[in-house]
Amino acid sequence: MLNLYIEPKSKETDRKGRKGRIFRAELIGYVTCPELYDEREERASVRPLHLTLAGPDSELSVFLANFVSLGHPAKLEGQPNSWDDPTIFECLKTLKYKVEIQKNCGRPGTSCARVYLPQFSEPKQPIGEESEVKFTCVIPTWWVDERMKAEVLPNPTLCQAVITHAARLGILAEQPGGDNPLGLPLKLGRDELLRLVPVAYYFARFLDLNTGVPFLREPAYFVQVYLAALKAGIASLPHTEYSRYAYHRDRPAGDDWFFARRRDLLGFVTVVAQAMGLEQAIAVSCEAARLGEFLTQQISLYYQLTG
Repeated sequence: MLNLYIEPKSKETDRKGRKGRIFRAELIGYVTCPELYDEREERASVRPLHLTLAGPDSELSVFLANFVSLGHPAKLEGQPNSWDDPTIFECLKTLKYKVEIQKNCGRPGTSCARVYLPQFSEPKQPIGEESEVKFTCVIPTWWVDERMKAEVLPNPTLCQAVITHAARLGILAEQPGGDNPLGLPLKLGRDELLRLVPVAYYFARFLDLNTGVPFLREPAYFVQVYLAALKAGIASLPHTEYSRYAYHRDRPAGDDWFFARRRDLLGFVTVVAQAMGLEQAIAVSCEAARLGEFLTQQISLYYQLTG
């Protein structure tokens, strides 16, 4: 178990001999992508993009008041390398973190808190003519499960359209060989492809709000754009412990998605994603003009392949 704790500013006791209180919360997991919002040359502390905490109701609320509202730094307790200095987490007030709390999370009297940067984590219409597009999608597993159960699996026409288009793109595992217009270095089975439909739709919502290019409302097109954006370097998946250092040697064994982990976003990582209930995290950082050109190309390719 990992915990964050906030020490009192002074180790001195008060007039009654009491020491300052230490505030704690269980760290479930977190996502960082400092290249989007942290301009420090040397990042001595972790400024998370998305953080999930848990603890007794009263204790968690006090911890959040100190950690988020007051901006006090917290140290990591229980990290594997005990000889290292504790990792420091901080939520700067100037970054304007948002907090969502879920009561009775796991057991009575325990709450979970989601702390995140809304400007990079919520779909929104950009203000004015922005030259760069920067955002992340942090997609929960429960949301993907619900979409699969309610919208994808009960719709055989949708499923067949996605699988047929994957075959056109040359990425269907059961059809080796053939053209591969996206240049993707992987093949996907039917179940993997269908599981991508909600993920690609979630991603498409964000893209649609950041471009003036018409966006097709076809699930097969969503999957095409999602995979193409990863291949083109428009978007990136998080780095793993191994992929962050793998550019100096061969691709990590078993990582079919290594191509989708951008070298210029090495700080984009997810820690204990499964415990957070995280299906996928996706980061986008590119020029707005490039994104518009990319989507225009993808629409043309879709119509070319579908006739």
